[in-house]
Amino acid sequence: MRWKSPGIMRTMNKTVIRSVVFDYGGVLSKDQDKKLRDKMSACTNSTPDEFSRIYYGKRHNYDRGTMSGADYWHSFKSRRGDDLTEEEIAELINWDNISWGRINEATLSWVLELKRLSFNISILSNMPFDFEAYLKREHDWVNEFCWNTFSCQVKYIKPEAQIYRICVDKLQVKPGQIVFFDDREDNVAAARREGIEAFLFSSVSRAREDLEGVLGR
Repeated sequence: MRWKSPGIMRTMNKTVIRSVVFDYGGVLSKDQDKKLRDKMSACTNSTPDEFSRIYYGKRHNYDRGTMSGADYWHSFKSRRGDDLTEEEIAELINWDNISWGRINEATLSWVLELKRLSFNISILSNMPFDFEAYLKREHDWVNEFCWNTFSCQVKYIKPEAQIYRICVDKLQVKPGQIVFFDDREDNVAAARREGIEAFLFSSVSRAREDLEGVLGR
């Protein structure tokens, strides 16, 4: 299908798709770096299974911005038998940031192509303050996106309905004028409940097909 401007491409109900919104982890970025994950597990004296249980069990509050990085990593005290030092915490935060910092260049290239075609592009993602600062510091391309919605800033996390509503309000469009890509089915389902055209992301080629399908109706 030949790409056209969003002003020409309309769905059959005449709704114009104005914004394409992307999750960060697993969509704009690659999956978490396993070697760094193993280093964090070793530093906290946790087995891989123990590490995952604590890492994800406390992550919601960290992503929501209601728990600091220090408090988050102190959650591993029971596995260590003692408190982590300030230096260890700083190192763990850095490793954690870097582990999620590998960019999916194919996705990013396509996203910037969409911007050149006059779509608004935006990020809707769960992430803590520590990673938001890292992302903005390390990647200038973040400035290409408009009105990003990060969980730490709005105090809601996907798949809570409020975070999608905030994203819609920021973009100043109707929910049906947004196409959203996420690598988690529960996040996609929640977006659809809010009236957003949402798709499970598996690859750039499939995402292209999904977007073209909406635009070509």
